[in-house]
Amino acid sequence: MSKRDIRELIQYNPDTGSLKWISSGPGRKLYGPAGYYDKRGYQRIRINGVVYQAARIAWYLSYGEWPKGDVDHIDQNPSNNKLDNLRDISHHLNTLHSRGFSKKGFPKGVDKRGSGYRVQATMLGARVYLGTYKTLEEATAVAEAAHRKQWELAEKHELTKREAPPPNIDLDELGL
Repeated sequence: MSKRDIRELIQYNPDTGSLKWISSGPGRKLYGPAGYYDKRGYQRIRINGVVYQAARIAWYLSYGEWPKGDVDHIDQNPSNNKLDNLRDISHHLNTLHSRGFSKKGFPKGVDKRGSGYRVQATMLGARVYLGTYKTLEEATAVAEAAHRKQWELAEKHELTKREAPPPNIDLDELGL
């Protein structure tokens, strides 16, 4: 799909994040919202049988090129496609940025162990045990601090999935 083709089909408002059809056709109502929202809240747009992430189209229409990596929603709201909420980052950093909860409802990196809550994080590719805490609040605070540090380190070292993790992790360097 060429930039011209997309520009002839879709209009993007970077201030509101809205994408609208500017050409009618099958499944396209003129000036109606482009695409649909998937079950996770991401807007998807089907063009000539190919499904695109709306954030990638927004990036393309704004900068004239496809993003080199993943388009990350800075506020972690997948339906907020305002240009100031989007950034082009590596898949590795995007994965680190994603917060979430386990199937049992615990924050990322926290799980129940006996009468406490265990915290683990992946730092520079190595799994690190950060302790077991009596309360979920303590464990969550440690996991969030580790998450922030993990993000800083990954940005600093510009890691990609293909790079091998270092052989030894110095927890003092991590500040944990």
